[in-house]
Amino acid sequence: MYCICLNYSHVMIFVYVNLSLGDQQLAAQFQEIPLDLCMVEAERVGFDIRKTTAVDKLPTDMEGMESTMERLLALIDDTYKYVDDVVEGRVAPDNNIGRFISETVSSVPKISLRLIR
Repeated sequence: MYCICLNYSHVMIFVYVNLSLGDQQLAAQFQEIPLDLCMVEAERVGFDIRKTTAVDKLPTDMEGMESTMERLLALIDDTYKYVDDVVEGRVAPDNNIGRFISETVSSVPKISLRLIR
């Protein structure tokens, strides 16, 4: 198992090693391993932008879920507006977008309401 840590000046990778005595696990240890970061210019621009991004704190599971749900609802709303505009004739239909929406909707698993309750 490994762990990637982004520092603002460099990237570090650690390997997770179990420390045990006989059959009993005593501890776990992370050992840093060497890394050569190779990027093309287009990747470097994105990396430089991302590495300077700082957060005050990591979100909790609930905060992360809330943020994800808000983004998902915004995407669903945008999709709904696009489909409505196409149906009403305000926007010309794009077969690629329609196919993408169709494939996305068909990939959502069907769950019975009996299983949720």
